[in-house]
Amino acid sequence: MRDLAIIETILRNRYHFFNEIREGIGLPEKMRAMLVSSVAFLALYGAVMGSPTACGRPSAPLPSCPFSSWPPSSSAPLPCTSSTSSSAPNRA
Repeated sequence: MRDLAIIETILRNRYHFFNEIREGIGLPEKMRAMLVSSVAFLALYGAVMGSPTACGRPSAPLPSCPFSSWPPSSSAPLPCTSSTSSSAPNRA
């Protein structure tokens, strides 16, 4: 958990943090902490972006998702469209 706090340290006291890097103080610990936090946050990002609840994913369609059966069959109208009315105003 301490490794993940490196981001907070940079955000709260970046002058002191980068001054320590310039002087070579604690470089191996900082590099390990940055590696661990980068891997953890990128894994979290990947889990969120690749979650199976995304719209249009054939592996996990959701009933509340309008595009869960995408692409539609040729006879079915597209979501949010109507065959009888137009959204553009009629100007004569």
